[in-house]
This record gives sequence, structure tokens and C-alpha cells, in this order.
Amino acid sequence: MSRRISRRRLAEYVADGLDKDHGQSINQLAAYLVETRRTKEASLIVRDVEDILAERGTVIGSVSSVNTLSNSILSSIEKFIVSQTKADRVLLKTAIDEELIGGFRVRLPGYEIDQSIKKRLTNLRAGLKQV
Repeated sequence: MSRRISRRRLAEYVADGLDKDHGQSINQLAAYLVETRRTKEASLIVRDVEDILAERGTVIGSVSSVNTLSNSILSSIEKFIVSQTKADRVLLKTAIDEELIGGFRVRLPGYEIDQSIKKRLTNLRAGLKQV
């Protein structure tokens, strides 16, 4: 009988291999999850890998906006993230989200910056209901 490997150990294995094995550890993880019928844990393990990388100085996050953000805005967001997290490296995935109306939303492990018009309108509406 094989022993179950913890999510944390799996995440550490992938994080250790990311720079070394060009994605081989990710393929091995996927095969392991399928073989052990633990595929439902995949998103949790991805989050664990992001947390481990953040602890090691690499912050992975996402930026959503209505339009494509310019390189200067993305650079400013990255500098802000470095100042807040003391990260050595910031990797951002960008996405278009038309529901935001305007502005942007940054999601990082354990942290979110929401500078969207939608969020501001929601806060304004909530404030008016309290009056």
C-alpha cells in the first residue's frame, strides 16, 4: 500500500522543479493526481505552489481590466507589488474582464487590490443603503 503524499510536499516538489526541469515536475504532478484520483486537489496545489514561491521571493498574480493595460501601467503595478511584498520577482498574468467597467483588479496569493469602477460603485451603493 502506498503512502499518501501531502499537498504541501507535492507543492514543494513542483516549486523546486519549476526553474530546473522545464515543467517536468508539473507533468509528474498531473500524472500522480490522476493515478491517485486526487485531481480535485489540483487548484489547491496550484495555490500552495504560489504561496511557496511567494515565500521564496517570486510573487505570481493576475491583473484584470476592461482594456489591455499599457506596459508602463503594468510596470507601475509590479513596482507597487514589490514594495508591498518585498518580492525579488513578480510574474503577472493579464486578463480582460468587461464586468469591471473600468479600472483594474490585482490578485496575489493572500492579497487583492481592487481599483475597479465596479467595486467603487458597489461601495457607494452600500454606503447609501446605510444612510
